Amino acid sequence: MAKNRILYSAWLVFCIIFFVFYIGPSAWIILVISLALPLISLAFSIPAKKYIVIEMSAPGRAIRGRDSEIRICAKYSGTVVCPRIYARISLGSLRGQGQTAKATLYPNIPLDIPLKTVHCGILTCTAQNIGIYDHLGLFRIPLKTTISTTAVIAPIPTAPRPLPDISNFSAVSYRPKYGGGFSEIYELRDYRAGDSLRDIHWKLSVKSDNLIIREAQIPDRELAVVTIDIMHSGDMYDSALDRLAWTSDYLLEHTIPHDVRWLDPQSHAVCSFSVSSREDISALFRVLLPIKATDNTPSIREMPFSGWRYHVEPDYEKEGSR
Repeated sequence: MAKNRILYSAWLVFCIIFFVFYIGPSAWIILVISLALPLISLAFSIPAKKYIVIEMSAPGRAIRGRDSEIRICAKYSGTVVCPRIYARISLGSLRGQGQTAKATLYPNIPLDIPLKTVHCGILTCTAQNIGIYDHLGLFRIPLKTTISTTAVIAPIPTAPRPLPDISNFSAVSYRPKYGGGFSEIYELRDYRAGDSLRDIHWKLSVKSDNLIIREAQIPDRELAVVTIDIMHSGDMYDSALDRLAWTSDYLLEHTIPHDVRWLDPQSHAVCSFSVSSREDISALFRVLLPIKATDNTPSIREMPFSGWRYHVEPDYEKEGSR
């Protein structure tokens, strides 16, 4: 815009000099047209404001360290020619990641802006100071709107050392398997109305002269607890989150629902999140990633918990070698 103003000012000075030293109608006409051009440009540009809709989208889930971007597009539905659109894009998170970019948009043409995915976190992407230039590029006409979206920078699942030991994971009780089906563990009982014929134990039924049902059972295991510390160091916390993602997925593969627990950095109270599906893992990181650590946050490692427990730690050797 500054370049356009300088060029227009130089042209206007030339027109004035031409008008002063040249006696003729053409000099006057050129000067009047030059003075009127900015007003004409504004008259055509201002009505375009109400036909512009800014849309911004971010990836629902990006992986740390991999290329990703947000997309911003100015949708224009007017009939007159739409001028250029400008916006300032701010991206930031509670973990210190931040960037600012100035974007020049053209109607209905999307623009991709690269994201910094150095650390795990939830980036808040905001488009503000949005407006349009007039057709000459001399004035900015603000659009009183601000839009925002979020992008989740997820960890890279990495196996911890040592691996969680689930060999001694015991069953506290058993319960009927929903929907029936095969199971190595089952309970024999009398037939009830509504039982499936495929669950009838025919040999025992013939011997006892009564219909016997082989009811499949599944174990109710003891509570599994996975603990993690909210760390101040970005690299160390990323490493711990990588191992937490792998551990939760590993436990679910072995049909072990579990609770993930940590200490709140402000109140030092124990926080808990139940994980029983892979959708819960994604929801878990949406809870963990915005948490901002403090320097005096204690470790949850030494706190006692009943049942099976595994504490996730970062790879100290790898982080220490950096």
